[in-house]
Amino acid sequence: MFFFASFADQVFSRAKSDHYLITCEHGGNRIPPRFHALFADFEALLHTHRSHDPGALAPARELAMALAAPLFVSTTSRLLIDLNRSIGHPRLYSGATRSAPPAARREILEWPALRGHVIEALRLATIDAN
Repeated sequence: MFFFASFADQVFSRAKSDHYLITCEHGGNRIPPRFHALFADFEALLHTHRSHDPGALAPARELAMALAAPLFVSTTSRLLIDLNRSIGHPRLYSGATRSAPPAARREILEWPALRGHVIEALRLATIDAN
């Protein structure tokens, strides 16, 4: 699951030209129901650090609030797809998803909207800065 939270209404003193964008790519260990079958042999891993970064979401929220910055979060497990990896990276998919059929991997690649939302926010911030 992906969600976007903006704390722009809580502005703290900072220079007007400063721009911040906070991301938390591994904020949870959820697997969308349509992909549950891929994780039949990986259930135990969903409760470990290999699945997500336990405790990362709270400081990301606090930092976003302190900086009055937009926060982009994914609560989908990195075992589905690792959002810190570039498209084409050999470890973009985990052991649970790497051997999935090509059509399923394409669907997984399109599943997390986080990457596209962050890229768009950066694009808009660049336009605003010019």
